[in-house]
Amino acid sequence: MKGFKKRLGAVLAVLMVVVTCFSSMPVHAAENLPKISFVGVEHSPLMVGDTETFTLTAVNTDKVQYRAFIYTEADNKWEEITDGYSEAVDANLPFVIKPANKFQKGKYKLSFWVKKADTTGKHSNKHGDYDSYYVAYLNCVEKQEPETRIYTDGDMDIARDTYVVGQKVVVNGIKDVKGMPGPYEYKLHLFNNEKRGVKDKNWNGKGWYKDVSEYGDKIEWTPSEEGVYVLDVWAKTEDSKAKYNGWKLKTINVVKGTVLSKDGEVFGSEDKNNPKIIEDNLYVEADKVTLKNLKVNGTIFIDPGKDGEINLDNVEAKEIKVLSGGKDSVHLKDVKAGSLIVSSSSNVRVVAEGTTKIENTYVTSYAILDSKGGSLGKITVSKDEKGETAVELRGTFNEPILVKGAATIKAAAGASVSKIEIATSSKDDVVVLDGKFNEVVVNSEASVKLAENAYISTLTINANTKVEAAKGASVATVNDNGYVVEKTGEGKDDIGKATTGGGTGGGGYIPPASKTPEELHSELQGKLGTLKNSFVNLNSVKSNASFKTTTNGKTTTVEVTVLKNEDEKIEYFYNVAEEKIKDPETGNMAKANIGNVMGNVFDIGITVNNQDLMAYINSNLSVLKLDKDDNYKAFIEGVADKDLGDILLKSKSMIEKEDFDIKIHGLTVNKVTVKGTDIYNGTSDKKVTVQEVKKAIGLEDAKSTDITLKDLEDNGANISVELEGGYIYELKFAK
Repeated sequence: MKGFKKRLGAVLAVLMVVVTCFSSMPVHAAENLPKISFVGVEHSPLMVGDTETFTLTAVNTDKVQYRAFIYTEADNKWEEITDGYSEAVDANLPFVIKPANKFQKGKYKLSFWVKKADTTGKHSNKHGDYDSYYVAYLNCVEKQEPETRIYTDGDMDIARDTYVVGQKVVVNGIKDVKGMPGPYEYKLHLFNNEKRGVKDKNWNGKGWYKDVSEYGDKIEWTPSEEGVYVLDVWAKTEDSKAKYNGWKLKTINVVKGTVLSKDGEVFGSEDKNNPKIIEDNLYVEADKVTLKNLKVNGTIFIDPGKDGEINLDNVEAKEIKVLSGGKDSVHLKDVKAGSLIVSSSSNVRVVAEGTTKIENTYVTSYAILDSKGGSLGKITVSKDEKGETAVELRGTFNEPILVKGAATIKAAAGASVSKIEIATSSKDDVVVLDGKFNEVVVNSEASVKLAENAYISTLTINANTKVEAAKGASVATVNDNGYVVEKTGEGKDDIGKATTGGGTGGGGYIPPASKTPEELHSELQGKLGTLKNSFVNLNSVKSNASFKTTTNGKTTTVEVTVLKNEDEKIEYFYNVAEEKIKDPETGNMAKANIGNVMGNVFDIGITVNNQDLMAYINSNLSVLKLDKDDNYKAFIEGVADKDLGDILLKSKSMIEKEDFDIKIHGLTVNKVTVKGTDIYNGTSDKKVTVQEVKKAIGLEDAKSTDITLKDLEDNGANISVELEGGYIYELKFAK
């Protein structure tokens, strides 16, 4: 430890402390590979019962992915604290990892992994691949008498997270400091990953600007450059002789831009056809401001205060961020933006009116979303740092709303909410639903609470789920797809009778009641979304391909981009699946995962000659002695015991031996087209041959098992299925 302290010194004090020590050293990293350049611990000392947050940056590449593990000395075991690798992120921007668990007394070791985004790491072990890793140590301690520490787990007392160059940053200390009695003093250091290599009177060449301020009861700093800064605030008692008694970290963003600070100001142009143009960003910190006939090429920051208001009329921006406002505050009329981010320090209402068009809306705080006109686009709800996200929905929401963390979602009286998709990052996250919802789909292990006024028409379960229903709550239909639904609460008897969609144990596909093609198409869209999600969530797929879905009129397109393993033959993926199924350690999970996908395939109701697809396959491949029951898990086990070439040969003979009448969810399949060539036409030739398919792709001379993902991609193997009513579904391999 002495050598470590001598090596890094006070400049890197954020990474060390004596008793409550977090000491780190980089390991296994070549110079030309991505490596972690900064690991910040959100607060110290770390006390029993605390949670902790880790902030990472990296060097040697532009985009990276992170993964993290923790070793508990008391339990002598490692466990992952991330869900696989993160999404691709900017290496220079601080990336936050926040484990949900509370720390207990003892010592811990952490391993932070990094690799170049969307690549396979240069190194690997039994847990996976990586380019380099960073090992660190934590010590969690108990409070003691008399107190010799100060406890800094409260929030940094700072007005906001975003500032404009030239605006003063004021830190009024750390909230709820405990331990040794005050008064307390604070001192500021800064870290900026982009300042690595800059060495002058302020920056030390390693990204640190130390001694920005001297100790005092508050800190003031005026940034002169844009960038993302980690504020490292040291804290100590006024009479302490130590360099610090604790610290607190917080990341802020400093941008270039124009600041509006005059209440009631009207900013923009009088000419609707000749808007005023702002080349960078606009920060509104005043109340009752009107932005009119304005185009902002950067971000509009809306921060009028907890009771403030603002009106945007005929405004276009790359991005809009709502940082504060009142319950009748942010009005968007004829506004166009790529994204709307609501991360407010107060209870804010955002109203969309006129022709407003937002591509994506992200909510991480309390918000009322009032969709009176236009569209707020695809809405994603995530939990904030305190887990207090609550969203009230007013008006009409036709696109699915994705809930990615603990949150309360309320549909106000008269609101029309077509679909809620729940995909929480932790099974401990609780999602509360209040009001009327047409469809709710649960795609991850989660706990769902239904308030007394909650009503769900259809609840689809794609993972083990806990549903707690208050008295008065009800669910008309539950599609459990074979997963466990644990029902509790006074209203548990009103959670509808579960159906499995023909997936497990007999019954097959039940044709829908007589409905129009439009009604069947609307239902099929939801079922196909569930199918795609369950397929994407397969671990073997997640790292190999990405998926994008778009709808244009009656045409729905799923675009697949191959990320890796593109040169592997189809046989490779079959063999991998077979190994996982037969492996005692992975078999049950593999069968459950693949079975989930197959269950959702059958849930969209594919029938061949009026026979359910599973029953059709089993009866026609009886020579392989597959399970005759309508049971996809048994089917998987049966296929896993057979040679792939044999299966393909028998499938070929099955496909080519008779005519077909194919339907999907009650809609007749009119045509199937591969790369512009019709290989099935329901109105004339009802036969399909394997050779026709391979010829259409451009691979007629290749063995079926030799076809790779790259072959499909390079040959543009786009598949189009036209259904009754003119509805078209396309699968495209993107370049």
